[in-house]
Amino acid sequence: MKSDIKFAIANSDELKEEIYRLRYEVYANEFGYEDKNDFPDGLEKDIYDEHSIHVAALINNKVMGTVRLIMNSDIGFPIDKIEGKSFYGKKPHPSKIIEASRFTVSSSFRRRKEDRVYGIRSYLKKSEGGVLSEDEKSLFEKERRLAPEIIRGLLKNLYQLTKQMEITHWYVVIEKRLYYMFKRMGYLLRQIGEPVDYHNAIRIPYLGIIKEMDEHFKNKKPEFFKMLCKDLEVFDK
Repeated sequence: MKSDIKFAIANSDELKEEIYRLRYEVYANEFGYEDKNDFPDGLEKDIYDEHSIHVAALINNKVMGTVRLIMNSDIGFPIDKIEGKSFYGKKPHPSKIIEASRFTVSSSFRRRKEDRVYGIRSYLKKSEGGVLSEDEKSLFEKERRLAPEIIRGLLKNLYQLTKQMEITHWYVVIEKRLYYMFKRMGYLLRQIGEPVDYHNAIRIPYLGIIKEMDEHFKNKKPEFFKMLCKDLEVFDK
């Protein structure tokens, strides 16, 4: 299945509509994070979408996963609405920051029913918000071929896009289990606020510092880092 996954920047209205439809199915219809009544057309979208770069994971030309990179604009970032958050280190100009959000994986691609919205729960220990016992620490490595390749690919493209645009920091507001998956894959995040009820789930604001990720990859995963630094491997549609 891995070789069948392609990634695209959504430049067409048609592909963006497919992304919004998948988000509706997952966030509103399946998990109830959003109110279905707010989207009578079956397309989950908000004011930040027109200021975002949308990445789609495609299998047989069908959108099976997505993430968006919200760029700096006059309306700011969604995380700005969270009170009491901080920043780590010197804060750059907002044009050097993006907020990554709406990580979505289609239900038809999730490996097991336990995997929930991101397709990752069965790869994490119970202490990480998953279903594995604490002594099953080697399962992720054993089942690498079954790892959540959509999330892996979306993160790779997120990283490559931000490097191309000379972005230095990521904001993310995510559930704890998704934080652990970021960590497993080497994308280091710093918590910058307390857990909040955010879109009908408990999520935590984090900051990703690209320089710290670079150093981690260079020292701990040099071959992976070489792969990440290749030209952006997406195609336009």
